Amino acid sequence: MPREPEPSLNERQFILQALEDNLRLDGRGFDDARNVEITFGDAYGTVDVQMGKTRVLATISCSLSPPDP
Repeated sequence: MPREPEPSLNERQFILQALEDNLRLDGRGFDDARNVEITFGDAYGTVDVQMGKTRVLATISCSLSPPDP
């Protein structure tokens, strides 16, 4: 498996400075979370969850059944 290239000295210094300043590239603080948007779908058991540019569409279902012996 090929190795990831090492970050350059400038990249490493930039990352370390951002960590020291408790900042992220998008301006959020170190402990700040992205806004979460939750939208329930028209069908029972569906939901659309968005956090920043990440989006997840989920469908759940369940059924009751007797336990295995």
